[in-house]
Amino acid sequence: MERPQSKVPRNIAAIAIQQWRRGLFRTGILMVLLGILAIVMPVFSSLAVNFLIGGVLTFGGLLAILFAFSLKGSGVFIWALISGLFPLCLGLYFLFLPAAALITLTALIAAMLLLTGISQGIFAFEMRGSNGWVWAVFSSLISIGLGIFIFVTLSEVSSILLGTVLGIDLMSTGLALIVISVAMPSSSESRE
Repeated sequence: MERPQSKVPRNIAAIAIQQWRRGLFRTGILMVLLGILAIVMPVFSSLAVNFLIGGVLTFGGLLAILFAFSLKGSGVFIWALISGLFPLCLGLYFLFLPAAALITLTALIAAMLLLTGISQGIFAFEMRGSNGWVWAVFSSLISIGLGIFIFVTLSEVSSILLGTVLGIDLMSTGLALIVISVAMPSSSESRE
């Protein structure tokens, strides 16, 4: 007797989504809420991201410099010192020149959105034929579109743009995760 085939394709992406459905759903809800918050308070969210990154870079740079001094006298000391000074200086730039740093950060975010969008597109292509894969394509196109939009308007960038764009991207990615996790049957349903 022939066993009926499951409606769920047996590819790695579909199996991973089945196993992580609840986590994807919860992550999607959190991302939508954070996206709404970022859109409602764009200046705050832009500066918060700027100061967070500045603080992380400064702290990481200081740690790297301290580690470099433990290598004093070795051939790698100068390289270890430089590898700590670069993030330290960049972090201080973000912390003490936030308006100028927002332009730099916004360009980095635009590049990240482009790369994320391309990655989401590749993931959507791998999911092709699975429930909800069109939403992954939609999210991919939004990320790519936002990245291009930021690069085109970079000279006119404001502190509001970064928070708003991040909010939109968080919401679109969160919605895609919610729809995909709801559309994909659980692994127990696909075995029936």
